[in-house]
Amino acid sequence: MIKKYNILIKFLDWFNVIIFFILISNIVLQVILRYFFGKPLPWGEELSRFLLVWIVFLGAIILDWEEKNLSVELGINNTLKKNKCFQLILFSFQTLFLIIVFYNGLMLINRFHRFASPGMKIPMSFLFLPVTIFAGFSTISFIIKLLNVFMFKK
Repeated sequence: MIKKYNILIKFLDWFNVIIFFILISNIVLQVILRYFFGKPLPWGEELSRFLLVWIVFLGAIILDWEEKNLSVELGINNTLKKNKCFQLILFSFQTLFLIIVFYNGLMLINRFHRFASPGMKIPMSFLFLPVTIFAGFSTISFIIKLLNVFMFKK
């Protein structure tokens, strides 16, 4: 299961690179059109905002799986981190939080799907979709890590 999830993470990593390339290309195109021709694309800035949201949340999925995300150490030493009971409590709270974010993300998608963005005329739910995807994938990630801690490691 971990190997399949690693393949998915690699795919998300490459997808994020492609989105980033599109974002940079869009910004360069906007600058050229604005300063050399005086007429930028009406949807260029909006596309950049949407793509940036997608990059942030897809990147968060990758960083979360690789455990490279920012964290705050609250006086928790390494012995406590290796305590299985503490890990169970920590993973449970994190998973509960992500399930709540996932559910509310679905509600936002449902609520804003009927509204179109001003420039690109796509549903505004597209802006909330990466948050929901992040919460779903991170929940799966925490469940895999939890199973790994309690079933496969001593």
